[in-house]
Amino acid sequence: MTNPALLVTTISASLAAAPAAAASPVHVLRTGRVAVATSPEQAFDLFTPLGERRWAPGWEPRFLYPADGEPRVGATFTTHGEDGCETIWMILDWDPAAHRVRYARVTPGLKTGTVEVVCTPGARATTVATVTYELTALSPEGDADLAIWTAGWFAGYLQEWETQIAAALAVPEPTAGA
Repeated sequence: MTNPALLVTTISASLAAAPAAAASPVHVLRTGRVAVATSPEQAFDLFTPLGERRWAPGWEPRFLYPADGEPRVGATFTTHGEDGCETIWMILDWDPAAHRVRYARVTPGLKTGTVEVVCTPGARATTVATVTYELTALSPEGDADLAIWTAGWFAGYLQEWETQIAAALAVPEPTAGA
């Protein structure tokens, strides 16, 4: 089993390395919805570390625990953003029966927080994925990064997800052995 202290240690190290700011760090809480044209079971899979590779350009998680990337509480992986910054992720809550996952994420020296996705049935065999980001800056650079996370920006961000997911679902998944 993974040591949950890994994430706490990383957060503590990031906070210790962050210069003291005169004002409180920027903190954002944003929730929005993504329409997914498939069942909640299939939609939920798209929000796992492996499933997101199907639709998110550049999403290439490197799995630390477990090595095969199987999602579970304590699963830990890293990603690199378009800016080249590494983000460390850990699954905090994993409930496939309820189609709910919550991740902790830390981009050292920049920001830390959680991401939660809950998939519920929508109209006409679709799914509504409710996505919540709660993030806190760890530095002045993190303050600047989070300053763009307005409600309008976040709505556009999730609209981009919806478009990318729809495009991915329009392409049949390769079958095993094909």
